[in-house]
Amino acid sequence: MRKISSGFLAVCFALVVFMQPFVSEAQVIDKEITLAASDDEQLGITMEPKISQEDAIAIALEFAKEYIAVELNDEYEMDIYLEDYSWRSTSDLFYSIYFSKYDDSYSKDISFEIDAMSGEVVSFDQWEYDYNSNFNYIPKLSYDEAKVISNAFLKKIQPVYAKGVMLEEDDNYGAYPSETYSFQYVRVHNDIPFDTNYINIDVDAITGKIDYYSIGWHEDVQFVEVSNMISNEEAYKILADSCTVELNYVEQSNPDTYETEAIVAVYEPRFNKYMINAEGGNEFEYVTSYIVDDDEVVTDLSSEDKERLKDISIDIPQPANVTYTDEEVNNVALIYKDLMGITDMKIDGTWLYDYDEEKLWSVELQGESNPYNYSYSSMDIEAETGKLTYYSHNGEDKEYMLSQSGTEEKMSWEEAYKEAVAMIATLYPNEFKEIITKQTYYDNSYYYDEYGMEDVFYYFSFSRGVNGIEYYNNSIDIEIGAYSGDVNSIYYTWSKLEFPKFENLISEKEAIDAYLNHYESHLSYVMEDYESADKKAIPVYTLEVEDVYSYPAAVDAKTGEVLDYWGNSVTNDKIYVNFEGHPSEKELTIMQQYGFIDYEGVSLQDDMTVTEFIKILVNILGYSSYYVEDDDALKFTNVTKEDDAYDHLMGAIYYGLVENEAIEWDFDKVLNREEMAMYMVKMLGYNDLAELSSIYKASFSDAEDISKDLMGYVAIGEGLGILKGEDGKFYPKKNVTYEEAAVALYNLLSGN
Repeated sequence: MRKISSGFLAVCFALVVFMQPFVSEAQVIDKEITLAASDDEQLGITMEPKISQEDAIAIALEFAKEYIAVELNDEYEMDIYLEDYSWRSTSDLFYSIYFSKYDDSYSKDISFEIDAMSGEVVSFDQWEYDYNSNFNYIPKLSYDEAKVISNAFLKKIQPVYAKGVMLEEDDNYGAYPSETYSFQYVRVHNDIPFDTNYINIDVDAITGKIDYYSIGWHEDVQFVEVSNMISNEEAYKILADSCTVELNYVEQSNPDTYETEAIVAVYEPRFNKYMINAEGGNEFEYVTSYIVDDDEVVTDLSSEDKERLKDISIDIPQPANVTYTDEEVNNVALIYKDLMGITDMKIDGTWLYDYDEEKLWSVELQGESNPYNYSYSSMDIEAETGKLTYYSHNGEDKEYMLSQSGTEEKMSWEEAYKEAVAMIATLYPNEFKEIITKQTYYDNSYYYDEYGMEDVFYYFSFSRGVNGIEYYNNSIDIEIGAYSGDVNSIYYTWSKLEFPKFENLISEKEAIDAYLNHYESHLSYVMEDYESADKKAIPVYTLEVEDVYSYPAAVDAKTGEVLDYWGNSVTNDKIYVNFEGHPSEKELTIMQQYGFIDYEGVSLQDDMTVTEFIKILVNILGYSSYYVEDDDALKFTNVTKEDDAYDHLMGAIYYGLVENEAIEWDFDKVLNREEMAMYMVKMLGYNDLAELSSIYKASFSDAEDISKDLMGYVAIGEGLGILKGEDGKFYPKKNVTYEEAAVALYNLLSGN
């Protein structure tokens, strides 16, 4: 059998050791603290903080004691940095303070960001882990329970601001797993949200502790009052009328495997107006001090150059069989090595791996240390064609040293362009015929205050041209050293799937109407000019998606279906059931969040089959379709690879849940309670103990009805608290419903 990882929940199946907030009796830190210089400080921070580092530390200590019940004492190591965060909304100068304690079995980190001008704690974060505990990753708290904790913390830490915010409720909180519940409170004025002013709070879904807090708030903002505000309907029409579409292609991915299965012709939306003033409906534009450089450098190949470059490809020897052997791929790698000019490097290792349904050889090359630092390169080669799909060479140090040496002249962007297209024509002669060779130069050199950082590489991205459009998802990207002229990296992304022709398409108007059907107008305040001393918030309208879980990105140009970013229909997204008010709301919702139980098309009181229960257990343990080698085939006489349950049954055999026997598998057999006990105890790995059935005794009054060979499983399940009876009875032969299975598995995973 092939050895695989059992998945991220494999550690969840023993009893939970609850982690309590740490409170120490030791003395508060009183030793001298040295202010460490951050990178920003070394570059030069010109403002003087009004809050001293000693005061900032005292503020952090008091915050930890009052709000998270942690006394930061001498057991913690501490670092403090004065940093300049220009993107901050309230101030540009902050202390970042980090506390940490750890040993062989436990670690804890707490960090703060404190405004160096006002002393306000603008963010706090904590993380801890006990390596000796069987720490669970499935929530003990429901969303509503965590919300109560978050609301209470908000009122305690910001009693004034709490009166002027609204919680952005997440209607899809039952649709995805999370180890924390995140709550964002947005500032409101006249019932209009000011989205860029907020308070964020994270609640640990297991312990209920506050793990994260941050605030972004403008004290001196002036809200512009509008007397003749346009309506939502008027705003929607203005924004909708500005929508146009362009033909393009998207890759359609399998939602389960994420592998690309098809190329779809689509209409992609473009908006001429993304935001309009609530007064009058004119387009809103932010005031900015950014300077746009209008001097573009554009180049392209002449038709003569394109013809000439078609004849410079290299011959790559093909494999003797379907795929290259290790020896054969070494020979191919040597050809690429010489082409890249790294002749002094030697192949250090090769290995074959699978990626997106393709086999690739990965090749590592190493050279001796040189004046430009350690020499290392790597490349990926298609196992069937020998095509180079990835190349990387650590040339950054070399380029920077050459730029400082004064001995090498920097090549021009146009010269580097010629090197790039020649290399692509050599490596990819067929793809070269399809690429868009036109390129625009952007200077990526930048300045921090008076310190300049030169761009020592030229980067080119040659997109694929298909049926008259530039398809950006397929490209060949290449990076050329500006001083050495060496190729520093190559990324080859090129689909082998068929591109449909733009024929029999729906109209552009039909596409726009279908797309906009998922949007509604949204009124909010935005800051007109963040850099102005006169901070004004202006009411504006934008379009927002009604259902944020299924985000529309394009429209199928042939069918009119609205598609998400993965090319799948947003109307066919998985249906998530809302269990609000149900006695088992928390258990049912959380099992749905993690994708363990799919309630679509079933009733909670429907009986669950053994096959469906097996699928759930395998998903919990870590589903993979590659549990065993091909020669370890499934022995069940009526199960084929085409059956939906095939891979899960293979997984069940791998995890020891069922025996691989040459018998018929009963797909329709309904699960009963004693069988549920057996499978769950097997999942915990206690089946050897459970088989000693004669040493166990269950306390249920109907224990005599339990099958003798399953008595050990029921007794262990009862002892661990994962199986509960009713009126003192276990009812071992009673069928298990979806609701009962969900609650039992939740109790198992959460340690309840």
